[in-house]
Amino acid sequence: MSDDFKKKLDDYAEGKLSSEEEMELNRELEKMEQYQAYIEEQVGPNKNNIDPELNNKRQKEILKKGKWKARFQNAITALSILVVITILCSFITNVFYAWGDRGAVYDDVIESTIALTEPNLRVTSKSFSPNSFFTMNWSGELAKEIGNDVETINKLDMKFLLHSPINFNLQTKDDQNSYFISPNDNETLRNNWGKLEVLPEGTVVEAYISFDQFYTTAQVFNKLKGKNYRPVWFAVNSGPKTEGDNNYKVNNNPIGMPFIPVKQTSSSESGGISSQEIINNPDTRNSKFIQTLHLIKDYEHIAEGISTYPSFNLENIIRYIEEHGVNIYGAVITGPKKEILNLQNEDWVSTVQVGEARLWNWN
Repeated sequence: MSDDFKKKLDDYAEGKLSSEEEMELNRELEKMEQYQAYIEEQVGPNKNNIDPELNNKRQKEILKKGKWKARFQNAITALSILVVITILCSFITNVFYAWGDRGAVYDDVIESTIALTEPNLRVTSKSFSPNSFFTMNWSGELAKEIGNDVETINKLDMKFLLHSPINFNLQTKDDQNSYFISPNDNETLRNNWGKLEVLPEGTVVEAYISFDQFYTTAQVFNKLKGKNYRPVWFAVNSGPKTEGDNNYKVNNNPIGMPFIPVKQTSSSESGGISSQEIINNPDTRNSKFIQTLHLIKDYEHIAEGISTYPSFNLENIIRYIEEHGVNIYGAVITGPKKEILNLQNEDWVSTVQVGEARLWNWN
């Protein structure tokens, strides 16, 4: 063994070598181990006859220390690379969902889909946050209005991988859309007037009423004006299930307008119109409704992931509503049992179905 090599070993043990010199020395030591193993196989374990200096205790300790040091450096390098990748992915994910207000748009699509396809359901206490590795979590509570109370009845959690929802868990308590029947349907629903009558006095209810014909938004507002109950959702004629079929079932493709319009934080198309103006003006309400349908259509892959129905076919629905106008065939209302029971005397109400009922909470 040369004096230079011995000096390198001493410097290595004392930590005086640079990283490049250490790597070069490690490679040389690994070669020496391979030579030593080969010689032992050929001439036996008596290494003192070959190179006594390589077999002394100090050299073995140096070799052992070198191997562990190399392993430690490899682990630190791998960990550093993982941290850098995580930070980079997190940065790209945040930029992706912030670009063009994409996260807020997805939030609007989810809230709008619930509001337009689930009668008397709205999203409350919502939140969304990008994660690392190109995903975003969204969560919200689903509530319905019964009397003067807005009650949370379920939760919805979604996870996105870039553009695509990868899991969701929307479950509604009832098939609420079967509570409506279109004037064009040949089937009939069993009326719940008897169920209303046996409810105790001082009860407020959620009722699904179907109309005897299609009415415009303005006509429905006139019929409900001055009543001691409150509308919360309107069922809108979305066209025949099959194009050209006049005997369709509207409730197979449930679409409707919430009484309180969805405020879309990502959109400026309302032109500064307040929610109260939309509520009070039937024409403005209809325009807002169609605008929301277009928003959902642009992100139909998200909407279909949320809905409990297999397919919206929104392109045909929007075309039909824009051609024929917004025509309403039913509504969800809430209020005192006695007031809603009086609707059986109204010729424009064809059926009533009772949803949730609560003890008195009405002002």
